[in-house]
Order: sequence, then C-alpha cells, then structure tokens
Amino acid sequence: MRAAPLQSPLFCSVGCHFSHLARVSFSQLGFSEIAVMASRSSGSSRHPSVKWAQTSEKLFITIELPDAKDVKLKLEPEGKFIFSASKDDIPYVVYMELLDKIDVEDNKYDVGLRSIVYSIKKAEKKWWRRLLKQEGKPPVFLKVDWDKWADEDEENGIGFGV
Repeated sequence: MRAAPLQSPLFCSVGCHFSHLARVSFSQLGFSEIAVMASRSSGSSRHPSVKWAQTSEKLFITIELPDAKDVKLKLEPEGKFIFSASKDDIPYVVYMELLDKIDVEDNKYDVGLRSIVYSIKKAEKKWWRRLLKQEGKPPVFLKVDWDKWADEDEENGIGFGV
C-alpha cells in the first residue's frame, strides 16, 4: 500500500454514476468525455461498492474494486469527483457531484489490493448532512463507512489510516 498526493482536478456534473464502459483507452480521452460516456452507458453497468465517512475537515471515500489498474482521480473545487480504473481490461467510472466545495490541493489516496481510499479535504471546516448534492435517497451502491465514521462530538482523537 502507498499513500500519495492526488493528481490534478477532475470533471463531474450530475449526481453520482458508476459505469462499466465499452473497452476504451482512458489515456486517449479527456475526463469530460469519460463522464459523457458514463452518463450514456446502458443498463449493463457494474456498480462497485462505495463507502464514505467524514470529519469536519475531510471526506473519506473508499471504492471497493479489487485488483484495480490504471487508477485515476480528478477533482474540481466545486465538488466534482470522477474516478476511473480498469479491472481485467474492463474500465470502470465513479461519477459524483459532492454536496459542497473541496480543496483540490491537499488530498491523499491509498491503493490497496481490494480497495482505493481517498482522503479529500473540504474547502470549509464543517459537517455535511450527506455526501452528494442530489437530494433524496442515495444510490444503493453508496454506503456509510461505519469503520471510519465518527459523530461530531467524537471527532477529536480519531485516527484514520490515510
């Protein structure tokens, strides 16, 4: 496992979307093109589990995709998040519009054998009432990460691995 800074900002515009796309070289496409492809994908999408937790200063987003290769993430300050990776030569995309703004400069990730964990700094120190900008019931593949979750009054003294 390694912890390293995240690379550059990323594109995202509508809610949250996971997609199994046709075989495409992500290196030949821009992130906005990947997002458009994800939004147009058919009902044959695969949805890896995504877990999230927060403190007043950070978000922790875990994408459960064992043996992921070519892992990429781009963030935009207004809260846009897009993740791409491949597994067995099949590309996957996680596409989310987060509830609020984020700091794209001070973030880390940890790529493990079974999952990728992102530590993303919030632009403002405050608790979010949900992860996504879209209101209503969250997608079925998005769950709270109870292993990392802490209530506001329990925040001090919590240690996270990332």
